[in-house]
Amino acid sequence: MKRLALFWAKIAHVFSLKAKFGPKMTFVLSSLPFVLALTGYIIAADVRHRENPMDKIVPTIPQLIDGFKLTLFE
Repeated sequence: MKRLALFWAKIAHVFSLKAKFGPKMTFVLSSLPFVLALTGYIIAADVRHRENPMDKIVPTIPQLIDGFKLTLFE
């Protein structure tokens, strides 16, 4: 029972307003929104391009890279 109380105390600490984390956890938590957004974009682009390969609204990553190369170097 004491272990369960300790577990819930740790969980409550994570969601408190004054929670302090170490540098590794700070990096992970601050990187998480960007990783999730990039993953969502890649999935959305893949789904749209399976339905319509000529779709230009949500370009795939290789199309983005080609566009940047074309803009920067030509």
